[in-house]
Amino acid sequence: KQGIVDSASNIRFRSNLNRLYFDGNLDFFNRLSISANVNAEGSSNFGPKGRWALYGGADLLFDLLDRSKPNQLALRAAVGRTGNNDVRGYYQDNLYYAISYFGYGGVYLGNVANELIKPEFTNAIDAGIRISLFRRRLDIDAGYYHRTTKNLITFRNYPIELGIDPQFENSGTISASGIELSVTGRIIDNSKITWSVYGSLSTLKNTVD
Repeated sequence: KQGIVDSASNIRFRSNLNRLYFDGNLDFFNRLSISANVNAEGSSNFGPKGRWALYGGADLLFDLLDRSKPNQLALRAAVGRTGNNDVRGYYQDNLYYAISYFGYGGVYLGNVANELIKPEFTNAIDAGIRISLFRRRLDIDAGYYHRTTKNLITFRNYPIELGIDPQFENSGTISASGIELSVTGRIIDNSKITWSVYGSLSTLKNTVD
């Protein structure tokens, strides 16, 4: 239970979050490592048709050389799905607001329930190679990544004559891909002092639909 939180619009509301999480790790022949997880998540921030979602992922690391050797060469890969449920407000419900009308108290419909609203989903893949040289004093990691976020939670304004406040809805897709390169060098590494230098370079191709 998340309890009562303050929204971006300074309105207090209550939300609940339930999560079931499972993970596991396997190692084969001291060469192949696999870790995986599954996460079932339900949030009251969404309507009944989009409340529960399933996430998960897996990481794989294959050592081409014996792990006890001073130099290393390994292949890595990862795939996963994450979600964003940070929708602060009762946008899945009909909301009525108090109003003063010519000295009399009344209410008006400020929000029409969106029972279809659901979390954003991000699917990601990542693959690359890791190299360790000079008795593990120089580490190089190079790889490719691709991420796609679907069901973007966007803010939609309605014509003012409808008398309805802006609403959240799922609309649009963002894709990001590129190449990443990182290098770490341990210039000094002994029992008294350690000095490391790190650098990284990445590219990004971003598309919005």
